[in-house]
Amino acid sequence: GLPATVSLSAGSYVCNALMFRLLHGLAGALPAGLMHVPPFEQIGFDEQRRAVLIALEAALQPAPVAAAALGRVA
Repeated sequence: GLPATVSLSAGSYVCNALMFRLLHGLAGALPAGLMHVPPFEQIGFDEQRRAVLIALEAALQPAPVAAAALGRVA
């Protein structure tokens, strides 16, 4: 697996505001998402690339398939 956590930093407000505005602006016309990646000093490029590709692959699947890929029950 890949390390992942919920960020409770002050920056999460800005990211959440951006995400909500994006979702509202698209009004369901397109799928949208926001993924934070840490500095390369914390997690290297190859591992970040792998995590982004996994997330994109899951996001492009129908909801039940994506939930299963992320280890969640649909």
